[in-house]
Amino acid sequence: MIITFTTYSYLFGTPWGKHAFSNQVTKYMVSKYPDVKVIGQSVQYEFKQMRYSSTLTTEEIEFHVRVNNNGTLEDDYYLSTLNTKLTKVLTSLVKNVDQEGNARFIIEETNNDDKAILQSELTPVLQAHSKIFIYLSKDITNDENGLQTCYKILEGIKSKKIDGNIVFFFQKLPKVFIGYKQMQEIYTAEDIKKYLKN
Repeated sequence: MIITFTTYSYLFGTPWGKHAFSNQVTKYMVSKYPDVKVIGQSVQYEFKQMRYSSTLTTEEIEFHVRVNNNGTLEDDYYLSTLNTKLTKVLTSLVKNVDQEGNARFIIEETNNDDKAILQSELTPVLQAHSKIFIYLSKDITNDENGLQTCYKILEGIKSKKIDGNIVFFFQKLPKVFIGYKQMQEIYTAEDIKKYLKN
C-alpha cells in the first residue's frame, strides 16, 4: 500500500501538494490581477518536471499558472486573452463565407507575456510564433470558388492586420499552408494554388 501511494504521488502529486499550490496561485492572482474574476481552477502535476501547474478559467478565457525555471510563478493570461480575442475576430470572418466554418488563433509560448502584447500590433517575433487555423466545412480544393473563398478570408485577415502562419483545413484535413511572410505575396485567388498540398 505504501509503495502504491508513493508511486501515485510520484506520477500525480499529493492532495496536500495540490491544495497548497492552489492556495499559492490564488494569492498570486489576487496580487497580480486583482480585477480578474476567476471562476474555476484545476491543479495538475507535471511528473516530468516534478511540479504543479494550474488551469484557471474566467467567463471569457482559460489560462495557466505554473512554476518557471527560477522557482517563481508565471502565467499566460495576456497571451490567452489575445488568443481568445483574435480567435473571435477570425471566426467572424470565416462565418461570413462558411456558416459551419470556424477559426482559431494561437500564439505558441514565448518568454514574453507582457501587457504590451494586447496594446500593439504583432511583432515579428510573435508573428513567427502565431498560428491561424481556418476550418472550412467543405472540401473546396476542386471547386473553382474554393480558392476564391480562401482568398476572401485571407483578405479579411490582412485587413484586420492579423499576421501568422495560416493553415486552411477542408473537412478537418489540412490543405493550404501559408507562412506569415508569404501572406503579403498573395494578390489573387490564383496565387493560393502554390500553397495547396495534396
